[in-house]
Amino acid sequence: MDLSGEWNFYSLKCDPELSMILRSKYPAIKPAYHLNKKHWSSVEFNFADVNFHKAILYHAYLQTLKCMPKKYSVSLFGTYPIFMSEYDEALASVLQFH
Repeated sequence: MDLSGEWNFYSLKCDPELSMILRSKYPAIKPAYHLNKKHWSSVEFNFADVNFHKAILYHAYLQTLKCMPKKYSVSLFGTYPIFMSEYDEALASVLQFH
């Protein structure tokens, strides 16, 4: 298998409602190939500035953490409400690009 080619996108886990909004607005954001299309999206690298990529990647990190047992988010953020506040802020920061 030749893996020497370059990839021009990355896939990430995303809130399902956010995925639908972003996919309808931007052709560079698509359902992820070979992944659950409700929860995973592919984003082209050259689609937006670095701030958009930082925001959506941080959201993806928190979205993944949100699906894990609460003890993990509590160990990183102190309390679950603090984690959820951070999650909501990350979601809002992605939506500001909308």
